[in-house]
Amino acid sequence: MDFGTLDQYIADNLSPLIYPRWTFTGFLLLLYIRRILRIKTHSVVTYFVGVYLLHATILFLTPKDENIPDPFENTEDESYNPRNIDNDFRPYVRRLPEFDFWKMCSQIIAVAFFITYFPFLDLPVYAPILVLYFIFIVSITCYKLWMHSKKFRYNLFFISKSSLEQ
Repeated sequence: MDFGTLDQYIADNLSPLIYPRWTFTGFLLLLYIRRILRIKTHSVVTYFVGVYLLHATILFLTPKDENIPDPFENTEDESYNPRNIDNDFRPYVRRLPEFDFWKMCSQIIAVAFFITYFPFLDLPVYAPILVLYFIFIVSITCYKLWMHSKKFRYNLFFISKSSLEQ
């Protein structure tokens, strides 16, 4: 049994276990936050974890549709014309599936937790600037995603067709 087969076997067994997977990731995140608050170092690592989680969340929330461009590429494109094709049901397919989103989140948190045990990876930086910059990035990103979802008429959080028609 090679590594690819073993990885696929583990993924197939973990895929239906949504709540235990996210509980594990939440516990891992709490351990990481506790460690960071306790040692009061590795601000840059924590900043990069936040940016990576934000990127994964963007991929998870945006739809995978060839007619809808990436939210951060060309926002002024007015050539999109929403239309119903024979009123067929088309499911909401995400750019990043939920399992891959969970995997990305768990991996980055585990790697960051491991990195905190190496003091030479703690780069000197003024942490409040990183916090303010991260808040700025999150607010701009949320605004762009919201405007993109309104323009292309998709809902980031609700999948039901009735909520999309409003």
